[in-house]
Amino acid sequence: MAEPTKTEPEPTKTTEPTKTDDKPADKPDAKVDDKPTDKPTDKKDDEPSTNLMGDDDEPTKPEPRAPEKYEDFTFPEGVVADPVLVDEAAALFKELDLPQSEAQKVIDFQAKLVAAEADKTREMGEAWAAELKADKTIGGDHLDANVQKVRQVIAQFDTDGELRGLLNAAGLVNNPPLFRFLLNVAGKMGEDTMTDSPGDGDTNKPNAEEARQAELDKMYPTMVKKTAEG
Repeated sequence: MAEPTKTEPEPTKTTEPTKTDDKPADKPDAKVDDKPTDKPTDKKDDEPSTNLMGDDDEPTKPEPRAPEKYEDFTFPEGVVADPVLVDEAAALFKELDLPQSEAQKVIDFQAKLVAAEADKTREMGEAWAAELKADKTIGGDHLDANVQKVRQVIAQFDTDGELRGLLNAAGLVNNPPLFRFLLNVAGKMGEDTMTDSPGDGDTNKPNAEEARQAELDKMYPTMVKKTAEG
């Protein structure tokens, strides 16, 4: 009796997994643009605004502080302001957008500067007058007579009063070098060639003496003794 033929089972073949490349596949048409896009990203509603002037496209202009027209400024007592200069100052204040109160502060400070300068001029004139009075040659008992001579020189040549106005405005009336110069001119001219004032010889003016004395007082108010009234 024949033995049955034994058949051995064939081993099962296992397929190895296909190896894949870990590197991403290159996309030939894909280009990476490192530049940021010009289109801004949408801002979330809960994000704070970075526009300090507000969310409007155009910032709002601040309200002007300067008034449409300034009220009259106040000046120290005795000060008469030039209207033209006041108008120029008001135009400047408006350009600087100053309110009324701040513009007045500028006016007050300017008035303070002018007053300080006037005080210096007055003190300088008083010091000069004291120097002339103490001078042993032209001052002392000779001062009144010398002042008369100086006044005569000015009155004779300054017929329109322009020089007198300049000397008074500049505070140079009592300037010692100027006083000595005019006194020397009077000495060179001599008394015969000088007159008291352009109008002193006019007998039709009853107040000629008063006008002469007023002119003299104006020129040297800190040095000259007024003529006693009769």
